[in-house]
Amino acid sequence: MDAVLTLKDEAVAELEAYRATFDESEYSAESIAELDKILTDFINAEIEPSHIQIALNEVKAAMDAVLTLRDEAVAELEAYRAMFDESEYSAESIAELDKILSDFINAAIEPSQIQIALGEAKAAMDAVLTLKDEAVAELEAYRATFDESEYSAEAVAELDKILSDFINAAIEPSQIQIALGEAKATMDAVLSE
Repeated sequence: MDAVLTLKDEAVAELEAYRATFDESEYSAESIAELDKILTDFINAEIEPSHIQIALNEVKAAMDAVLTLRDEAVAELEAYRAMFDESEYSAESIAELDKILSDFINAAIEPSQIQIALGEAKAAMDAVLTLKDEAVAELEAYRATFDESEYSAEAVAELDKILSDFINAAIEPSQIQIALGEAKATMDAVLSE
């Protein structure tokens, strides 16, 4: 019986030493509690002497699988990135979204700064222009080329209405370039009247 306790005691000591190698500053409170529960469950488990080494290896693997703050943030940002409907973005914008994610994954970030960096990465993704945003900017720039002093107040108001209608329109991503061309042509038509 002493041999069983000795094998288990050695395994517990080894697992406690292994648990001590985990830098708690890199884990959330929930993850720390999970690590401690894994250790406690092993300590309290009835394990056949012939299975102690197998159980010890399994418990170490379970500890290794506990997510760090960084792992959690990467998973959160990957899920956030997945929410962006790629049909609404140009290839360049999609590449920009992917670069923001990749840069976050590859960045050396102090554990205390992970939430700040995560917020900044989400904000950067939110700032990436959709096809509609790009088309609105293009139409606004086109509208700005017209010298209002050369046109009647009614014509200027009509130009502004065309721009406003375009901004507020629900346009399928595949139709944005067509709608942009139509809006520009409508502006041109207003001015030629």
